[in-house]
Amino acid sequence: MAFRRAAFIVALAGVIAGASATTALALGDGPAIASDWADLAAPREECFARGEAAIRHMDFGEIERTKYSRFASREDYTISVRCEPEKSIVLFLAAGSDRQRAHALQLNLQRNYLMEK
Repeated sequence: MAFRRAAFIVALAGVIAGASATTALALGDGPAIASDWADLAAPREECFARGEAAIRHMDFGEIERTKYSRFASREDYTISVRCEPEKSIVLFLAAGSDRQRAHALQLNLQRNYLMEK
């Protein structure tokens, strides 16, 4: 009985490992995420206004809003400005399928935000 149970557990582990590997291959390497930050000396509302202007400048479409972030998506890329006045920082994020493009988008977002002074 113990042998059957051990054989069943080994077989089940093999099935789970195979399914996980297949799923990982189907999903690829996952999204590329690029980020950077800057010191934040402005109030949250000013940070949000500058973030929205930076996103609009990049033609990313409809801006979505959360308590701390402004973000938008285009194709399979998302850009975001996250305002953290309690920590005195603003974060610039971009995510998508290609690492170089995500990094370029993040840099562009950051430049646009910083030009909005």
